[in-house]
Amino acid sequence: MRELLGSALKIILIVVIAFVIMNDVGIVITSYWHSSRTAADIANAAAINYKLTGSAEQAQATAKDWADQKGVEITDLKVEEGTLTASIKIPSKRTYIIRHIKFLENILPTKKTVSIDIPTS
Repeated sequence: MRELLGSALKIILIVVIAFVIMNDVGIVITSYWHSSRTAADIANAAAINYKLTGSAEQAQATAKDWADQKGVEITDLKVEEGTLTASIKIPSKRTYIIRHIKFLENILPTKKTVSIDIPTS
């Protein structure tokens, strides 16, 4: 009976550890995807606004509004020669493993920069 209970506890422990690792890996992967997508969305909104208004200040305000909605912070927005470059700062996600192993915090994206062409038509 004790052998069966010991085996069951080992299996449960392995399943729990595997779940925690898969959860953390999933958070890292979705963080990369989310940061890229969010930066592109903000840059695109600002570029369209710049095209419509011709005002870098209006584009900055639009980017800030979008960033506030997405829960990120605009660190830089530049309009140069038909290209808009947006940099955002993303609040870092805290996973179970990364919370306990501090040097792993560097694998999560915290900043993202994208450059897009301002639409001409």
